[in-house]
Amino acid sequence: MRSANPALNNNTFTRYAQPYSDAETMTINGTVNKAGILLILCLMPAAWLWQKFFSAQNPDVVYPYLIGGALGGFVTAMVTVFKKEWAPITAPIYALLEGLVLGGRASVIEVLPLQHERRVHAGPVLVFEVCVPVPEAVSIIGIMDSGQRA
Repeated sequence: MRSANPALNNNTFTRYAQPYSDAETMTINGTVNKAGILLILCLMPAAWLWQKFFSAQNPDVVYPYLIGGALGGFVTAMVTVFKKEWAPITAPIYALLEGLVLGGRASVIEVLPLQHERRVHAGPVLVFEVCVPVPEAVSIIGIMDSGQRA
């Protein structure tokens, strides 16, 4: 099946046909540890930016970080798509940049009024945005790919 997606070209799965050593075998513990590390790396800048917003009480403080994290995350994702062997380095960078976006979006959402003068509390939004994309990014970025699938 042909795909225009550069991440899914004809050579994407050719390296999986070759045997791997025991050192490269994917384990459940390794997967959980790496996902946990990326999750912590994502939550650190989100919490920092959230605190920065609440100390300033001004959403304009977070906009540069939000935009910088979004643009940097996009560039990092594109680099990872085209240079998969760089994933062990780009995955933590992407997690940190995603944290800036999540913290920025959560703080901006916190000040947006809804109908009837209610506000959205960004905590549930932040949890949903972290819990859904991080495992997907881990599997897409492929820092744990070693030939054997769990």
